[in-house]
Amino acid sequence: MASSTRGSRSRATSKSITRLGGAAPRRRADRPRTRPSLESLESRQLLAVNWTGAGDGTSWLDPMNWDTRGLPGMSDDVIIDSSSDPTVNIGSGDVAIRSLSLRGNDRLVLAGTSFATTTGLVVDSATLEFDAGTIGGTTYLYGSSLVIGPSSQGAADFVLRGANALYGDVANAQS
Repeated sequence: MASSTRGSRSRATSKSITRLGGAAPRRRADRPRTRPSLESLESRQLLAVNWTGAGDGTSWLDPMNWDTRGLPGMSDDVIIDSSSDPTVNIGSGDVAIRSLSLRGNDRLVLAGTSFATTTGLVVDSATLEFDAGTIGGTTYLYGSSLVIGPSSQGAADFVLRGANALYGDVANAQS
């Protein structure tokens, strides 16, 4: 007798759902299908300013040499890593950027400029030529060449890692 009571309850519940809500609930297979769609996102600011050499191919101060078509500024992370292995020259003026990563066989020549980074200059398998002027911030060299000319001024912090080559007027000051 207990089994017939359960059966009648089940039927009553099923009938009451049908009466109260209309049709019986749909099964998953009966749900309408929607197609996924793509939305376009807002434009994003580039994370770094990259050297292209599309201007004169050598001058830091030529805006056309940068992918932003403008000179890097104080809040910019700058990357010079070109397959054409350029020599990038900064001959005059003050340059202040957030960071610089000089990679590959590229070469940066500082000649008569004040060059400052807030988070550091990383030279990785490249050449930094410090002919004249000043460098502000710490410079990290990894398997690179550092050329220091006789007209370089002021103190600069260099951290050398791996096999580096040092040329020129290098003084080892200890505190």
